[in-house]
Amino acid sequence: MDLRRQLAVLRSWARWIVLGTVLAAVAAFGASQVLPRVYEADTRILVGQALESSSPNVDQFQSAQNLARTYAEIASSRTLLQRVMDSVGIDGPVEGFARRIVISTSVDQPFVDVLARGDTPEEAATIANTLATELLSLAGTVASQGDVVLDFIDDDLAAIQAQVVDIREEIAELVAGPRTVVNEDRLLVLEDRLVRLLGTYAALIQARTGSDSNRLTVIDEAVPPLEAASPRPLLNTVLAGIIGLLLIIAVAFVWETLDDRLRTAEDVERVTGLGVLARIVKMPGERGRKEIYRLATLLYPRSPVAEAFRTLRTNLEFAALDERYRSIVVTSAAAHEGKTVVAANLAIAYAQNGRSVILVDADLRQPAVHGMFGLYNELGLTDLARSEELAIDEVLQATEVPGLRILTAGTIPANPAELLGSQRIKGLMARLVSVADHVVIDTAPVGVVTDAALLAADADATVLVVRESFASERVIRRGRDALAAVNAHVVGVVLNFVRPRAGESEPYFGTYTDDRPDTPDARGAASPAGRSR
Repeated sequence: MDLRRQLAVLRSWARWIVLGTVLAAVAAFGASQVLPRVYEADTRILVGQALESSSPNVDQFQSAQNLARTYAEIASSRTLLQRVMDSVGIDGPVEGFARRIVISTSVDQPFVDVLARGDTPEEAATIANTLATELLSLAGTVASQGDVVLDFIDDDLAAIQAQVVDIREEIAELVAGPRTVVNEDRLLVLEDRLVRLLGTYAALIQARTGSDSNRLTVIDEAVPPLEAASPRPLLNTVLAGIIGLLLIIAVAFVWETLDDRLRTAEDVERVTGLGVLARIVKMPGERGRKEIYRLATLLYPRSPVAEAFRTLRTNLEFAALDERYRSIVVTSAAAHEGKTVVAANLAIAYAQNGRSVILVDADLRQPAVHGMFGLYNELGLTDLARSEELAIDEVLQATEVPGLRILTAGTIPANPAELLGSQRIKGLMARLVSVADHVVIDTAPVGVVTDAALLAADADATVLVVRESFASERVIRRGRDALAAVNAHVVGVVLNFVRPRAGESEPYFGTYTDDRPDTPDARGAASPAGRSR
């Protein structure tokens, strides 16, 4: 999908994108207000004393890291968690309480981090500190600063240090004095004793270091947090808005990729191989209004929509190279694409140009022309084709548009296709052409039934109506192929229900000054025979 297509998709989905983003943000904000508050507090435990040593070695540090992972497993055990629950006074299964505790260790540091969640700030801090306390008491090898073994080692180290000082002083005096046999013997004894004392001192230092590597110290107690950890209304609102925006955009592009409805004149020309004769902008207020208000060329002759139908008339005249088109079939590939509105307005546009026009309702499935002009449908096309006694002038109904007469569908037959394909209908169409400059024929959708193809085969021209963003490419191709199969002269496409672009968005009703009344009853078409409603 190229950049222009992507921008077009975003423009067409703009209101849905905005709506989806706003709804997601509002929903997240509302949920954040009603969700229960959860508070978090954390504490940190140091394993060993390597960081406090004046000359720590790698073995001490590595040993403390390994022990930190072991203590993390102990902190997550059922036994310790149950003791914490009993101390804090929390009831319930241990499994549920375990989800409120997060134990972690640093990758390259001898720390055990405890994160606790609570319904109140005080509860979260209490749980974290209680767990740290229970961990220190549960570890069998944990020693405190007042441990008896460590005190004993410290006492021995102090005594040895004092002896070493005394021996070194005595050795210094002997070295400075006269060299006698007695002095030499005493000096050898002192030096031997000094070596043994230093060896004992080193062994005691090693023993004390081993005890320190297994010591636990709480270096950062948990305190009650000032704010709840969740929910976070502002963050949730922003994230939900972003997620909603991305989801709607993704849905838009997926939808546009899978949806093969025709949206632009370029799409229509690519699929049908036909040029666009006119673009009919969607008429505001079409739903819920009487059908006569769709006759823009009659009610609002200076509106942009009426001008579009006059453009259609002009393009049809230019498309006729040698002589004007006398019979014009208007059809569509699918139902509800606005073909009857196009046929009626085209007939009015021809009549307003001083032509003699007959509008024929050949849609024998769902006839609608008589309802649009406010006419009776007692006698019409089917009755004229079946009866040799009826004259054309007896069935045609005049309208308030000079030069425009209408032949309604008449009695609905059981076999519309057979009737429209009969020689009687062909002869009748030839007679209609002989008494009018133009015969505009409204037919059933060509992509649904064969009625339109039967009439289009003998017509001078056929116009295919395509509603923007309505019928799929498959349906449009099927309708175009049905017309091509009977060698119909399809002169072009009318793109109907086009969304207003810039400069086309003026209100359809009440913008243009018109000397006609606004009530549809005053627009009711009347024939001289008095067959109007």
